[in-house]
Amino acid sequence: MGEVDGHHAGRRHSVKPVTRGVLRALGLLGSAQGVAMLCSLIRNKLIALWIGPAGIALAGILNSAVEMTGALAQQGIRTSAVGDVAATAGTPRMARMAAVVNNCGLIVGLAGAVTMLLLAPALSRLSFGSYSYSWAFVVVSLAVALNAFIASREAIAQAGGTLGRIAAASLTGSVAGLALAVPLIYFLRLQGIAWIIVVYSATTAAAYLWPPLRIDGRRLPRISLRDTLRESSRLLRLGIWLTLSSAVDRGASYLFMSWLNSYGGDIATGLYQSGYIVAVRYVGVLFSAIAMEFYPRLSTRVNGSPRHPALLIAHETGVVLRIAVPAVALLILLSRYVMTLLYSGDFAEAATFMSLAAAATPLRALSWCTAFLIIARGDGRAYLAVELASGIICLALSVAGYLCLGLNGVGISFIIWYLLYSLLVVTVTRRQYGLRLPHRTVTTALIATAGLTILAFIVNIG
Repeated sequence: MGEVDGHHAGRRHSVKPVTRGVLRALGLLGSAQGVAMLCSLIRNKLIALWIGPAGIALAGILNSAVEMTGALAQQGIRTSAVGDVAATAGTPRMARMAAVVNNCGLIVGLAGAVTMLLLAPALSRLSFGSYSYSWAFVVVSLAVALNAFIASREAIAQAGGTLGRIAAASLTGSVAGLALAVPLIYFLRLQGIAWIIVVYSATTAAAYLWPPLRIDGRRLPRISLRDTLRESSRLLRLGIWLTLSSAVDRGASYLFMSWLNSYGGDIATGLYQSGYIVAVRYVGVLFSAIAMEFYPRLSTRVNGSPRHPALLIAHETGVVLRIAVPAVALLILLSRYVMTLLYSGDFAEAATFMSLAAAATPLRALSWCTAFLIIARGDGRAYLAVELASGIICLALSVAGYLCLGLNGVGISFIIWYLLYSLLVVTVTRRQYGLRLPHRTVTTALIATAGLTILAFIVNIG
């Protein structure tokens, strides 16, 4: 009994520092992203008031195209670089590896911008049925290049543990981006949407230029193009799989929005985009903040007994659920007021869709924390297979849901999608790596999702 008590006492002491680290990262990055979210809310509110659903729809389609092209161009360096740089921590090679990552960001950013320039007419035709918006895709190609640079700098800062740099850049980019976006929305209206996307990326990128980035107290050394390509081979091998996986996810979102814009019109697309932003993007701020601290730590514990990552994933899922579930419940209770406040009365119709999509958050937390193990193990093929299946399921369910029940059907499809995705991720990690999550973790996520779904129906339909 003494041995058992000592074991549990040891676990309690080991968990406390982990929890403090999670909460510190959440407080630091969550505050910065909270300001970023507020700026985004104001920006979307102005677009909704001065332009209407058509402006929200255009912003959503252009952002999806930027994310999809950026995912293809960045070669997964945002995620794969964190593990590679963190693995060299405490050695002189860390600064050199960081410089390689930085150079890769510049190279793939340029490649991505050129790709979108060439695809601009085709993307306009696919998204809007004409070539009239080719100019918009040409403009946002600048954002693709800037976002690749930002991704490389964020990866270096995350791996080096300088989360304050990420928070400061996010804060500066959001506030400065909003200040510049207001006159663009007011004077250019629909024609200003593309420039708003570029302005936000430009202000965030500028925040990473000064002061000069340092790693382990040293400035990044100069690395030749030849050495960059040679030393980034391992980074890009995993990155290619992550790129394809991310492209599948972004591509599914882009294809659905393009289909919805063609089938349901720009009003339906605007309503969907507004609800999606609140339920997925804004709630996702919590996930992004915690991932900054969680992923590097998980990467150091993937070798050896699968019990260690299982405990870490279970703990992380529990932290997310304790914070997210009450917040989502409040969001659902105030859903119509939230949509009206954040956008306008015209968007209250999206409250039910938003509530149902948000109800899937507990399953999203479970699958999100568990899927990080596949990346941490460097198993790109398995991750691509999982994300490909997820993208197909999401696209098929979303289309079927809209055809059957409109936007509310899409909200229900999100719950089914995350249920199937969670089952897939848990099954793959168990068979591939012997991961056995505590039954309590899985059961809690299922019960929380069921409770939030019932609440969403009572508040918005009952």
